[in-house]
Amino acid sequence: PYLVMDADLTILAANDAYLRSTGATANAIVGKYVFHAFPENPDDPDSTNVAVVRDSLKKALATGLPDTTPFLRYSVPKTRGDNPDFDERYWSTTSTPILDDEGKAVMVVQNPIDVTDLYNFNKTSHKASVESKVKAAEGANNFSRAQMHEAMLRILHDERGHMRNLFNQAPGFVAVLTGPNHIFELANESYFQLVGHRDIIGKSVWEALPEIKGQGFEELISGVYTSGKAWTGRSVPIAIQRAPGAPLVTRHVDLLYQPVFDADGKVSGIFAQGHDVTEAYESQIAYRETEERLREGMMAAKMVVWDWNLANRHLFFSDNAEAILGSVPANADELMDLIFGDDRLKAQNIIDQALANQSEFEGTFRINRLIDERLMWIEIRGKVRKDSEGNSESMRGVALDVTYQMEAAEKLRNADRQKDEFLAMLAHELRNPLAPISSAAQILTLTQPDRAQLQRTGEIIKRQIKHLVGLVDD
Repeated sequence: PYLVMDADLTILAANDAYLRSTGATANAIVGKYVFHAFPENPDDPDSTNVAVVRDSLKKALATGLPDTTPFLRYSVPKTRGDNPDFDERYWSTTSTPILDDEGKAVMVVQNPIDVTDLYNFNKTSHKASVESKVKAAEGANNFSRAQMHEAMLRILHDERGHMRNLFNQAPGFVAVLTGPNHIFELANESYFQLVGHRDIIGKSVWEALPEIKGQGFEELISGVYTSGKAWTGRSVPIAIQRAPGAPLVTRHVDLLYQPVFDADGKVSGIFAQGHDVTEAYESQIAYRETEERLREGMMAAKMVVWDWNLANRHLFFSDNAEAILGSVPANADELMDLIFGDDRLKAQNIIDQALANQSEFEGTFRINRLIDERLMWIEIRGKVRKDSEGNSESMRGVALDVTYQMEAAEKLRNADRQKDEFLAMLAHELRNPLAPISSAAQILTLTQPDRAQLQRTGEIIKRQIKHLVGLVDD
């Protein structure tokens, strides 16, 4: 059956087979727009898929290439007039463009094959299923063997193409190996990308990918084939050549080998499926290294990260908390019990003020290390975190062990105090010998001393200088 239309989808001609299959006459349809000749069923629009047919015809005209719709539900009028009755039918159609000398599509020929007798259509689920037994051909409206063969080929070709398209677009790489020699039968685009778009179909794994020998895959694949049991691996390293002549690169893959069984229940091949997770694996390794560096840095800096849930008052600490603080308080009350003496009130005031202002805060307190009963100094810094409605929900921050700094500062203060005391004592001691020296100098200046006075004055000066030298030496 053939229907000929121009580029505007006006019917130009129809052969006898088309007229018999649709129950139409040439006078009733020729010269009409195709969807006026075969209108939509107003009582059941889904039974006349006008949009699907229109898209197929326009696609053929636009591309200059045939377009096939392997299965189509389209009812045809049994009677003509204002209120026609419709006969529900199912079709397999091919729209073929006719080109002019310049290659432009000027007409389109539709070849519909009535496949109604091949299918059962469930109106509730809107799904069609193949009849278990095709009805015998009787009369002009039933299938000829050639038509049935053509229709089935169209359907199988479309389904196979659809499956191939799904196979190629499957997430991750997929390949099918057949026989005990593990011959590549199928592989999708992702698998070809993994192996550098090599010619692998029809070759054994070891012939197609010789570089993977000795990496343990021989045992894995053979084990799945002989045991009939699937194997799964995570982040499996594989050294592979990604381009001809290129050096081997290591990729990490999540991999599944699934045995394929034939009709007798025997293993006939292996279905290989997986994902190249190299980037995720490397990111995970980098993350672990970053975490390790952070932990080491926090230990070196004696820093603890903490989080306080204000609703239940639970405290959460980083893993190094016990090593630094000597214990891990479970809640805020236990932490307050560790704070030493008057520092507890100071800490509470800082927290209350931060909560009132929903702000950042910091403070330095003494706490008792329960593990060794040693008094230590910690400096806390943090901020109040708010929920989506702006209410305070938690506090998060860090605690640093500043015991060494605080003790060093205390030692420095003690040294400064001792220095001040020494300088005061020195000043006092220096004033005592300087007074007699000053008096002796005045006597020498204001009088004319005789020899005996000069000798006594000199003795005074010598004695006081000796005292000064003793002070300096001490």
